[in-house]
Parts: sequence; structure tokens; C-alpha cells
Amino acid sequence: MKTRSNPRIRLLVLAVGLACASTAQADYFVRPYISLGGSVIDGYEKNGATQRSENFTSNQQAEVDLRSGTVRSFLQLTGPNAFAQSTGVFGERLTFNAAPSQSLGFSFDFDGAVQSAARDANLNSNLQIGVYASLYVHKISTGATYRNFDSVGGALVSDFKFLDFSNPTVSLNTSVMESLSGSFLTTANSPFSVDVFASLSIFVSPNGNPNTVTMDFMNTGKFGIQAAPGVTFTSDSGVFLTNPVTDVPEPESYALMAAGLLALGAYSRRSQCVEQVATTFNS
Repeated sequence: MKTRSNPRIRLLVLAVGLACASTAQADYFVRPYISLGGSVIDGYEKNGATQRSENFTSNQQAEVDLRSGTVRSFLQLTGPNAFAQSTGVFGERLTFNAAPSQSLGFSFDFDGAVQSAARDANLNSNLQIGVYASLYVHKISTGATYRNFDSVGGALVSDFKFLDFSNPTVSLNTSVMESLSGSFLTTANSPFSVDVFASLSIFVSPNGNPNTVTMDFMNTGKFGIQAAPGVTFTSDSGVFLTNPVTDVPEPESYALMAAGLLALGAYSRRSQCVEQVATTFNS
């Protein structure tokens, strides 16, 4: 397995053109996205439902829920052809009562399992298997939206990870447990507002290989916040992170630090746009 941090590697769904979609600044949105071959289900919804799931039978699922703060994905594909992707993305506007120079920390943890037989060495083609996750926090003045949150400049928090399981030479049965994080000091009096975004995408491109690949990320991706005691926040959705904000522990308490709050998006409404989804990654 190779872990990459190349900024050119973007979440597939967000790296493609969305010609029919609105460019209005996001307050909150949810988006479960599924692609299989040339078919796409895009459950994007802005300022509406806070939970949605999409699926192609039981072999491909994507679910996002703002209230529980989770994103879940599952994908099982047998080659030799087609391309499959299951993705969850969310965006939310949060307003904190923090005073200037107070630390706000954000995290996104994700875990799952990847299984595949070894690639057929007699085939001169790549069996591509990958996981991409990202965490971004922006000032609302940057105008970040679901279309550009991972490319517009000036992010307060910017962290992403690409895990490459392509071309296994032996049978693959791998567990994934990863974390993204970042923090910053507030620079303005209350209220202090930010737009937060997180994504988790799993994909398989057999490229002629007959393998059956299973990627089970139904255990969830988890979004967390850490802030000083007494700091509270509100969300535009009204349901995001309904549990209390985790206090920043004293130095002697770091060993007992809790994981943080759950939160990741959900989506509704199928998009009517026809999208061209990229199927290749840098090797």
C-alpha cells in the first residue's frame, strides 16, 4: 500500500466539471455519489435534507447523515470491465462564540477494509483500487463551495490522503484506519463563522482484470471538533454535531483525550447533470 499526498490527486467526484449545478456559496449540503460504468447517481442537496443514501443494488452504497455525523460507503465489483465509485461529501457553516486567539481543532477519522485477489500477472493492465479522504475548513469570505473547496486558496485547515492499493501481487485483505486533522487560532470576536467540508471516496477500476474487489467502509467516517471550555457553536443545518463540543484537555490529560465529535454529511436529490468521471490516477 502506498500513501500519497499529491495535491493533484483530488476526490474524483469533485475534480470533474459540474456544468449544470449552482455556483452559489454553500451554507450546508449533503452529497452521496455513486458511479458504475457510465451510470451516475448524484444525491446532492443544498440547504434541504440532512440525510440521504444512494445505491446500485446491494453491491454499491453511499450514505451521509449530518445528525449522526457519519458517512458510509460500500463497493463490491467483479471485473474485467466497468469502473465503480462510492463517495460521501458534506459541507456545513458553523458559527462559534470563540474569542480572538482561541484554538479551534478539527479532525476526520475514517476506517474500513479492502479485499481483492492478486492481480493476474499475465495481464498487461492495471487493477486500480483507491481511497481518497479530505478535510477542509475555510473562512466564509473565501466563497468555498462543494465545487472548489479543495482547490480554492486560503484554507484554515487543509488535509487529505490518498491510499493506493492498486495491482496487488498477493491476495489483499487490508484494514484501513486513518485520521486527518488541523487547527488554527480565531482572529475575530464572536461570532466567528467558518465553512467546513469533508469527503470520503472509494473506487475500483478493473481495466481488464477479472478480480472481485470488496471495499467495506460502512463503519463510518467521523468528523470531530476540539475547542476551549465554554466554546459553543451553531450550524446552519441545525443538526450538525448535536453532541457537546469536546474541551481542550489540560497537558496532563492528553492520554485521556476523547476522539471528538461525530459529523459528516448526508445528501438528497439526484442531479440531472451528466458528468464525466475520471478513471485514472497517477501511479
